[in-house]
Amino acid sequence: MLARLHGRVDRADGVDAVVGDRTELQSMERVFGDLGIAPGACVLGSIKSSIGHSKAAAGVASIIKVALCLHHRVLPPTLNLQRPNPYWNPETSPFSVRDRPHPAHVVETPFVPHRYVR
Repeated sequence: MLARLHGRVDRADGVDAVVGDRTELQSMERVFGDLGIAPGACVLGSIKSSIGHSKAAAGVASIIKVALCLHHRVLPPTLNLQRPNPYWNPETSPFSVRDRPHPAHVVETPFVPHRYVR
């Protein structure tokens, strides 16, 4: 789960496959970097570190986790993180990982649906 709690919430799946995770990380870093997101400004989290493999329920569990983050205005830690993805560079990446709870600064914004290009 990716949660940028400054008016926007993003979610992504780390599939725990070397090529898939590396590709997803590089793609997300490129997109967020192009948007001018500062290094470490977007917190990465994992539902798997909290409740284990949830398979089909992972999406719902992630949505619940994000809703609770917004409600309580707290970013929960990613538990038991021992070896971050070797392709992640915390000095330059727009993403960071928290090892303890951290206050979330939530900005209320109106919902604006995305328009899809056909």
